[in-house]
Amino acid sequence: MASGDATEDVPSRTSELLYSVIFINILGASFVVARFYARFVKSNAHGWDDYFLGIALVSGIITFSLIAIACSHGYGTSIHQLAPADAVLALKATNFSVITNMICMIFLKLSIAASLLRLQLGRGMNWIVWLSVFISICSNAMALLGSVFQCVPMEAIWNINLPNYTCLPKKYVVGASYAQAAGNIVTDIFFSLSPLYYLRNVKVSVYNKWALRVLFCIGLSASACSVAKLPELHKLANTTNPTHAGVDIAIWAAAEFNAGLVATSMAPLKTLFEKALKCIFGITAGSLNSSVKRAYYGAKSSLKPSRMNTRHSQHQILPEESEADLTLVNLRNEATEAKTEYPSPVYLVEGRSVSPGQLARGGL
Repeated sequence: MASGDATEDVPSRTSELLYSVIFINILGASFVVARFYARFVKSNAHGWDDYFLGIALVSGIITFSLIAIACSHGYGTSIHQLAPADAVLALKATNFSVITNMICMIFLKLSIAASLLRLQLGRGMNWIVWLSVFISICSNAMALLGSVFQCVPMEAIWNINLPNYTCLPKKYVVGASYAQAAGNIVTDIFFSLSPLYYLRNVKVSVYNKWALRVLFCIGLSASACSVAKLPELHKLANTTNPTHAGVDIAIWAAAEFNAGLVATSMAPLKTLFEKALKCIFGITAGSLNSSVKRAYYGAKSSLKPSRMNTRHSQHQILPEESEADLTLVNLRNEATEAKTEYPSPVYLVEGRSVSPGQLARGGL
């Protein structure tokens, strides 16, 4: 994506921005709605991670609405082709979208942190989670420097035609933007890579363990979007055409947030995804076939399989049906039964002990 310049004949990117943001937000919201269905309707296993994610989703919808308002006033078109009133309204809407995006990112990180804390992966991991939360809140709060405290009065941030105002030097605003992006990158890496080390202690099947590893790594896609924003921050701070130069950052910011929504919503959808595979293609992923389960539990048994580690089983970020490897358990039980010797029954006849064989032969 190329940044705009100050010339009047640059092509408008308003439609590109609007349609990109619509698609990205629909994708992210769809995963969140599916997650809420799995958590609130199917399993009734919702928690603080879902509540934080709900706040993040609402903030994301507000952010999208502000971008749509900005586009309706020509954001994405050269400022030299806009009426002064439209330029002011477009820049005002995008300025407040930065603030709501900050709220989105903070509550998204809180949701991810709450999910990891429910896993109880150890004291060390919990410290990493809390450190990541602290970094996320502090780094995203840096957005306030450019969107609230940059100029006095605040209106001068989006209305360059005010007669009297004072603003901070651009280097401080750019530095705050870099700090926000760096904080999001660091916390994404912490949240995505740190649990991989601790997963070796979680008592789930190899299939489920690898599924969780893949899900955590998907979270790195949000970091990729943050990295993609970095070259655009300096361009936007030094441009004379802000309504055109800010398109790329708006798209990458939406992609970063919604990539986080998708990543944090996929784990609770694992069971629904496997059921869909079974219904559509007849594929059962990561579980035993029915004959093995019947051999272990019995065809009419009312007992349900118990999880190998109850401490981890209660944390719903793990797949709801993540069972231990029942094949090994079944073989172990069969081997134990084979080694067990049961005493032959003995009958008492006329004061003497008689074995079943003697009784059958009439040897009394």
